[in-house]
Amino acid sequence: MDEFDEITRKFVDTYKIIHQTDIKEMGGFNSLKDTWHSWADGMNSDDGFDSHETESLHKLIDTIPDRSTMVHCDYHAGNVMYQKGEIVVIDMADIGYGHPIFDLAGNAFHARYSGSETRQKVHGMNQENMLRFYNTLLAIYFDTQDEERLADIKTLLDAFGLLRGALFPRKHVQIAPELKAFHVEETRKNLFPRLDDIMKVAGRIDEFFR
Repeated sequence: MDEFDEITRKFVDTYKIIHQTDIKEMGGFNSLKDTWHSWADGMNSDDGFDSHETESLHKLIDTIPDRSTMVHCDYHAGNVMYQKGEIVVIDMADIGYGHPIFDLAGNAFHARYSGSETRQKVHGMNQENMLRFYNTLLAIYFDTQDEERLADIKTLLDAFGLLRGALFPRKHVQIAPELKAFHVEETRKNLFPRLDDIMKVAGRIDEFFR
């Protein structure tokens, strides 16, 4: 195992600790499902989605099983520092509780847009290493090297990565209008036409998250 894989494994080990930590009863944390629903509502606008499209986003969010464990909401290489052999997680402002797929959808989203120079700068990696990181992360997180199973996992996560992309302009309300328009168009091109198939894929979440 080289240093890249070793650091990725430590990244995943910390990820799993986060996803096994129950925080709902601590108070002061929001449900990520509620947050995503509110973002979907916020995208129902003249320069966003119409009411039918917004309802489709809500239906997909509703397929996510309820959990009370921690979700970082922005856990990626740019928000994790490696110091003296240890992982240090930063940017904790968006932490809430919910299903781990809220986090892993972000990783799928980042992989999909890994060709973006802005995204590469945020993550501190070029596209090749961003994709290598994503593939290694999934193999370790789901404890499998089986290519068919990993392909199924990627299909599932990509569906929710597209959902995250649809809501991106509400998570980052300061983005430029042209970037908002880009994500609206991407959603209409890649998510809504496939929604029936994506809903079927979404029904398999419990198959991969025990």
